[in-house]
Amino acid sequence: MADVESFAQMAGMNEQLPLLKKGALAAQNPTAYETLPELDDDERDALRFEVTNKWKHPKILYLTIILNSIAAAVQGWDQTGSNGANLSFPVALGIPDGNGNTPETQYCNDPVRYPGVNCASNA
Repeated sequence: MADVESFAQMAGMNEQLPLLKKGALAAQNPTAYETLPELDDDERDALRFEVTNKWKHPKILYLTIILNSIAAAVQGWDQTGSNGANLSFPVALGIPDGNGNTPETQYCNDPVRYPGVNCASNA
């Protein structure tokens, strides 16, 4: 319990200290929450619901996960295309192979950066 008290003090959560202690007790032995005298009936009911309904989440959470997965796949597809194009278009456009940070290499590297710069500027 000393760790819980020091965490609450450090995080400025002294008002929630009794609840944090109950959570720590339940976390120490997750299968014995029914017999913890520190918990009241409502808290036991809430823990029982969590155990028996492990996959009950709001539908919007699943939608968010699916949309983020699709967005990650599209971003990876886009980045792969950009990197592949960066290998071939300097030769196709007659841009010399410069060593160092010349204007020619800058033009070749810009298309690879566009998706990331766009995401960063909209965040």
